[in-house]
Amino acid sequence: MFRQEQRPNCDGLSIMVERLRDDKIRDIFDTRQRTLAAGLDLLTWADTARGRPAVSA
Repeated sequence: MFRQEQRPNCDGLSIMVERLRDDKIRDIFDTRQRTLAAGLDLLTWADTARGRPAVSA
C-alpha cells in the first residue's frame, strides 16, 4: 500500500498492526484513503470529520 519513503520507521506501529485483525487494518487504510481524497491530514480529520472524540491517553 505505502512505499517505503512514505512511512516512517516506527517499530511501535509495526507491532500494533501485527496485533490487529485484517478487517481492522483494512478499515484504517480505507479511512486514510478517504482523508487523502478530502485533502485532510489524519490529525485534522480526527479533530473535525471523524464524528467521535479522540481517545485520550
